[in-house]
Amino acid sequence: MLLELAIKNFAIIDELNVSFNSGLQIITGETGAGKTIIINALNLVLGGKASSEYIRTGEKRAVIEAFFDITGRNNVGQILKDNEIDCSDNTLILKRRLNLSGKNTCYANGSLITAAALNRIGQELIDIHGQHQHQLLLRPETHIDFLDAFADLLDLRSQLSDVFSIWQEKIIYFNKLVKNYRQNEDKKQLMESQAAEIDRLNLNEKEKDSLLSELYILRNAAKLSETGGFIYENIYNARDSVNDRLAHTGNMLQEMQELDPNISELNESIQTICCQLEEFSYSIK
Repeated sequence: MLLELAIKNFAIIDELNVSFNSGLQIITGETGAGKTIIINALNLVLGGKASSEYIRTGEKRAVIEAFFDITGRNNVGQILKDNEIDCSDNTLILKRRLNLSGKNTCYANGSLITAAALNRIGQELIDIHGQHQHQLLLRPETHIDFLDAFADLLDLRSQLSDVFSIWQEKIIYFNKLVKNYRQNEDKKQLMESQAAEIDRLNLNEKEKDSLLSELYILRNAAKLSETGGFIYENIYNARDSVNDRLAHTGNMLQEMQELDPNISELNESIQTICCQLEEFSYSIK
C-alpha cells in the first residue's frame, strides 16, 4: 500500500508531499492542475523510463520518493531479498534521482539498486491503467498471483517455495555425491586392474627395485631437465660460459708457448680439459 509520495523539482512541481490512507483515494482538479504529473512521478519512482526533461526548469536534479507498507506482499519481499535489501519491518522506501547529465540513481530502503530491479519491484507494488488498458491483467505471468491471492494461498505458496529451494539444494548435493562416488569407483577399478597386471608380471625384488628407481627418476624429470639445462647453459652454451673462458685461456697459453717452449705441457693439459668439458656438456644435455 502506498502511504506517502514526495516529489521535488519534477516538471512544474517545486515540492509536493502527498499522504494516502486505506480505502479509495481520489485526486481531482481541472486540466493542467498537475494530476498527470503526479502519476508520471509515481511511475518514475516505480522504475519507469527516465528523462532529464522531467527536471524542473532552472534546477539541477529532480527527486521522487515513495513510502510503502508491503505487509503480505511476498513477491516484493522475495525481490528485495534477492537484491540483499532489508525489509524486516514490512516497510519500503523507493527513491529515484534524476540529474541534468542524464544519469539517474535508484534506491530501495537506502540501498543503491539498478533501474531493472526497481522496475521489477514497481510492477509488484502498483498497477497503473487507463480507460482501455490494464497493465497487470494483460501480463499472463501475473494471473497465477490473482488466483493464489483469491484462494488465500500466498503464505502457503511462499512456504512451498522455501521447501522447494531446500529440496533443489539437496538434489544438487546428492548429485555431487553420486558423481564423486562414481569417480572413486572408476579410480578403484583402474588401480585394481593395474595391480593385477603388475602381479601377473611376477617381478623379482631386483626388477621391482629397478622399476621403482626409474619411477622416482620420472617423477623428478622436470626438475632434472631444468637443472641440467641450467648447467649446460653455464658450462657450454651461454655467453662467457666456462667453455669460452677455457678456450680463451688456451689461446693465451698458446701465445705463451711461442715465447717459452716449457709451457707446452700446460697447453696440452688445457686442451685435454676443454675436450673433457665438451664431452661432459653433451652428456648433461
